[in-house]
Amino acid sequence: MTNPLDESLAGVIADGIEADLPVPDTAAPMVTRSFRLSADTASQLEAAAAARGIGPTVLARQLIEAGLAELQADTAMVSLAEVRRLLAGLAHRNPAA
Repeated sequence: MTNPLDESLAGVIADGIEADLPVPDTAAPMVTRSFRLSADTASQLEAAAAARGIGPTVLARQLIEAGLAELQADTAMVSLAEVRRLLAGLAHRNPAA
């Protein structure tokens, strides 16, 4: 078995090389942004992502998207804290019989 990279570049391009690359989690084009996090926040992000079985970049993107959606007045997304507050208020007004 020969190393494909020992062949001519034209042959490699024509035949291709099997690459074990990760599959993108979205079909939308992505833009890279760089931002700073405290070490504690970065550790929390990594731990939360690992607990969900996803990468920290995916979780950060989900959190940013949810936060931006919450900023828009016509969105159907609401914060979990708001849902809990409303449910607690309903439970307080209508205790189970």
